[in-house]
Amino acid sequence: MGYFIGKKLLTLFFIQGMRAAGHLRLLTCQISTLFLLFLSIRCGPENSYQKHRATYKHSPWNSTLKSDKLTQAKKYYEIGSITKACQLIEALSTRKSWALTDLCKAIAMPKTTVHRMLLTLEDHGYVVQEKLRGEYCLSFKLFSIGSRMVQHSGLVDIAKPYCRELLDAVDETVNLCVVSGTEMLVVDKQVTSQLLRHDSIIGSSFPLFQSASGKIFLAFAEEDETEKVLKLIQQQTSASHYEKVMQGLRSELEETRQTGLAYDYEEVFKGVRCIAAPIYDFEDKLVASISISAPTVRLNKKTSANIEAHIIEASRKISQRLGASPASLPFKETV
Repeated sequence: MGYFIGKKLLTLFFIQGMRAAGHLRLLTCQISTLFLLFLSIRCGPENSYQKHRATYKHSPWNSTLKSDKLTQAKKYYEIGSITKACQLIEALSTRKSWALTDLCKAIAMPKTTVHRMLLTLEDHGYVVQEKLRGEYCLSFKLFSIGSRMVQHSGLVDIAKPYCRELLDAVDETVNLCVVSGTEMLVVDKQVTSQLLRHDSIIGSSFPLFQSASGKIFLAFAEEDETEKVLKLIQQQTSASHYEKVMQGLRSELEETRQTGLAYDYEEVFKGVRCIAAPIYDFEDKLVASISISAPTVRLNKKTSANIEAHIIEASRKISQRLGASPASLPFKETV
């Protein structure tokens, strides 16, 4: 009986659809609806919709059957490749190391896709392959980035009032910088009100070995950190140029270790000179540098001495606020 009713309905809908010539979309929807009704008669009302919804929810002509969950998960701004990379990183973090095949199964992605993402992450230092054709694991770079951000947010908040004091005392631009690869990164600034000035941008960077802040890092950072950065600089420059730079830099760094201050002589920006001092934390380790940038025309023996005295005072205050011991600071008591 059910089969007979279904057949009759199919005939009626087909005739109606044919009469509406040219309305192909309407005909398709009617046939889809009829087919679901026919299945309901044959299979029973308790099974038909739930059993066959998954088959039709992806149908391009029946978007109303898409699941609410899929609709909510789809975001207009989502970049699929970034989502996959995040899933890969999160999966890697759940084990000490992963074989490629196991990792592909865990995140349900094709082997070629996963392998290409791993190689890209490895190129950027986020993933390490333990040995040739061996297992993959995360490096400590993500940990380093997270730790650095926590450290920097606290550092900027603590240093800001002292940087403002320094600005008020000398009326020249004050920069707070940290190392980033082979460059120094500006994480905070206080800008002078004078019209002739160098206006640095938070987030901008400049070469480490040419800047006063960079020379502070090379002079006072841990030896292994310094060697790592120097190797990177060496890889990025020719051997002859690197040796030429280092010859002059070695004597400067020795003087910096004696006085606690570093200088650049228009090496980064023409017409602008910079004086920098180190900032230490509770472990008596270098975490940042504080510097003052000023036009060369405003710097003479008197103004330079005034800047040096105040930047040393600011460096001491910030370092001690971060928990550094006074004995760890490289400044002479007589200065």
